[in-house]
Amino acid sequence: DHLARLRAGMSRAGFAPGPLAAGDLAAWRAALGLLGGQEGVLRLVVGADFEELGLRALLPSPEVFRLRSLRTVRDAAEWFPRPKSAPWANSLAATVELRTLGAGAGVEGVQFDARGFVSEGSRSSLAWVQGGALHVPAESTGRLPGTALGQLIRCAGLPVCEVESTVPVRAEVVLLLRSTLPG
Repeated sequence: DHLARLRAGMSRAGFAPGPLAAGDLAAWRAALGLLGGQEGVLRLVVGADFEELGLRALLPSPEVFRLRSLRTVRDAAEWFPRPKSAPWANSLAATVELRTLGAGAGVEGVQFDARGFVSEGSRSSLAWVQGGALHVPAESTGRLPGTALGQLIRCAGLPVCEVESTVPVRAEVVLLLRSTLPG
């Protein structure tokens, strides 16, 4: 759950949650009403004494994504479980690198930790099926405990292995999990 993860990070940083971060339904209804009922990606930004809710349009969803290795190393986690917003600057650097490479909407950047293990995509969580098991990057690689990845782990119907792995060249399928795509 996004809000639970956000509140855990806020608590660790010494911030008290405002009405939106606390999950106050009336506050959410009022804030969403101000955004005009448009479909998109909501982003709640919080600080010591503020909350700001923004809306961004959904990206077009290509049928197939290509993966591209990035040089931007995934930063180490500040603590576990990794907080929702702490690695935003690192994710932004990876996204900028991907853009400078001329990659279009159908390309996702893959970040590795300092040891060369797959961590996550620049804008997504990664998982792969290999040998009849679902493999996900271990928390030690700096990946976020994404909600889409958590849902996949809970309902996969396969054994789940958290791994420190280089590029999964023997994977039967690679899954790209992103909550910012329509559908």
